[in-house]
Parts: sequence; C-alpha cells; structure tokens
Amino acid sequence: MRAPAALYPLGLGWLFGHHVVLLEHRGHSTGRPARTALEVVHWDRTTREALVVAGSGPDAEWYRNVLAHPLVRVSIGRERNVAGCAVPLSDDDARSALERYRSRHPRLARLAARVLRLPVDARSPLPADVAERLPAVVIDLAPPRRHRARRRSVAA
Repeated sequence: MRAPAALYPLGLGWLFGHHVVLLEHRGHSTGRPARTALEVVHWDRTTREALVVAGSGPDAEWYRNVLAHPLVRVSIGRERNVAGCAVPLSDDDARSALERYRSRHPRLARLAARVLRLPVDARSPLPADVAERLPAVVIDLAPPRRHRARRRSVAA
C-alpha cells in the first residue's frame, strides 16, 4: 500500500478514515524507523483498537518488526502520530477475526481470497493454517499504562 503511505505526510490520511492505518515501527534488527500503510480489518471505536493482518505472511517486515518492538506510533482517521502497542493475536482469535471479516465484507474478502490463494466461496471453511499464513495483530491505541499491562498479560 505505497500510495496511501505517501498521502499521510501530506496530511491526507483522513481520506481513508479508519480503513487504513499508517504504522510507524522500528526495524527488528536495525532499530531504524519504518512506515507501512495497512488495511484495517476491524476498528473498535470503544477500545480504540485496530486489527490488521500480515497479508504477506509471517515474514512481512512490519510484522517481524512489531513482534520485536511492539511500541509503535499510528496515524488513523484524523488522528496523527498516536502512541500504540502492537499485540499479536492467538491463532484462534486471528481465525475468528478473518471469518468475521469475510462475513461482513464479502466482496473485499473474495478479492483478497483470490490474491492470497484462499477459498473464495464464503461457505467454504478457511484453511486450518490460515492464522499461521496470515498472522493478525491488534494495535492498541490506549493510554501507555494499558500498554504496559497488556504487554505483560500477552507475554505471560
């Protein structure tokens, strides 16, 4: 998603609403800053959490980076440069999230399924290894105190 990433520095990220997030993260080995625009699978206004999926799989650079350095900065909707914490979902939670996305957005899900070589028919079950192939992350935009508590509970 290079085109959306180019619009954020121009102050035009709001055009995407809560459908795209600009994720600012650190390189897993270098620690250098990096930016990636990602499609938001689900935005929860109440908890201020954005669910994103590594469409390129577990080797996606941004995914490897947030596993190593979970404290991130995010621009989403009209909010810019907001602190967040990236928390990987369990395989079961990721699978459930993908199923919900598929039922809520059938057209987009069919398109994504073709690109990702998944079953296109919504009545077909997702492959057993879908969560391994498409790991999911929740980006929590809550105040920093909750980030520290959440990191501990995920690591435990």
